[in-house]
Amino acid sequence: MKWISFFATKAFVALHIFYTPILAHADAPPSYRMQHPLAWMHDLPTGEQPGWSQPWWINFEVSSGNTWNAPLIMNDLRNGKQYEYMADFEQAHAILEIGKSIGNNFSIAAEIPYAYRDGGAMDDAIDSFHVLIGNRRFNRQYYPKNQNIFSVKTDGTDYFEDTSYKGGVANVSLKLKYWILKWMGKQKDSCPCGLAVSTQTKFPLQNEKMGGTSGHVDQSLLLHLGAPIFSASSMWLTAGYTWLGDNPAIKEWPRKNHIVMYELNFDFSVAQKWGLIMSARAESPFLNEDDLEYYDASSDPYVRARNRSASGWNSLVYWRGTQAIGLRYKTNAGNTWQFLIAEDWGIGPFDSKDNFYSSGAPDVNFVLQTQF
Repeated sequence: MKWISFFATKAFVALHIFYTPILAHADAPPSYRMQHPLAWMHDLPTGEQPGWSQPWWINFEVSSGNTWNAPLIMNDLRNGKQYEYMADFEQAHAILEIGKSIGNNFSIAAEIPYAYRDGGAMDDAIDSFHVLIGNRRFNRQYYPKNQNIFSVKTDGTDYFEDTSYKGGVANVSLKLKYWILKWMGKQKDSCPCGLAVSTQTKFPLQNEKMGGTSGHVDQSLLLHLGAPIFSASSMWLTAGYTWLGDNPAIKEWPRKNHIVMYELNFDFSVAQKWGLIMSARAESPFLNEDDLEYYDASSDPYVRARNRSASGWNSLVYWRGTQAIGLRYKTNAGNTWQFLIAEDWGIGPFDSKDNFYSSGAPDVNFVLQTQF
């Protein structure tokens, strides 16, 4: 599903050629949350603009996505243990963030994410779309549709008491931000940009045996850079470093103790109230590839590559990428609405792909965001 890349590139070029400055606000909510099951367990941070334009704000996000990682078997080269991983589900989530500025340069916010997992129609729809455009089906045709499975095994023993996790509020996060340098757009409130640093602390609320949280505290440090474009558009870059707490589900696996994240966002004003949103994010691997061996009973290199790309291998041992394109609408009252379509990608010559590969976690995500 790399059609988003094609249209995003064309839209970016068209804006540079035909753009004329149009007044419209561009104060944005935090970036979309992806639904990779391990990322969700750790509540990994997303990109944000450096600043804010109001003393209080409420951000709300609803999303529906499909995750497809066919069964994966890996051998641990350090100790001979064998690990199995599978993620096949649809997830709908709602995220509420309430924030307040403290003086001119500080802010505090609380984020509460709710998730619901089950099977759904997107599984078959995505498979049919891949067939329609002649893309790889990633072995979907060999497995039942509309499943709700998240399974993590060590030497044949599944960590989770029930692999069909239903959801709930598994974590809550506290955010603190210091807006060091302000660089405002030409139009009032169009770009609360400049330079800022922030922290995010995740606290678990559920039992980790349920599958929605790691059960331990994670700490993130983020750097935010933003700049106005023309009179009412903006771009911002976020870089993050997360110290991961323990995750008992993969405790014996060769896991990394940190995640690095980079995200770039553009908000191009195209009408008085409308804007075009384009985003790209990359996150570092969860596992050390050098300590793992992909296991497949097939001796055919093509079949092994096909099976590996359909599994969770790429989403665990390589950098995970996501990209999104969508529209932003600003109401007369100053509230923001955004609709985005996000999909997976990765950079690297893996599984017979010269430049890009897929992780399938999630395969596609539909996101609606609003800021009050």
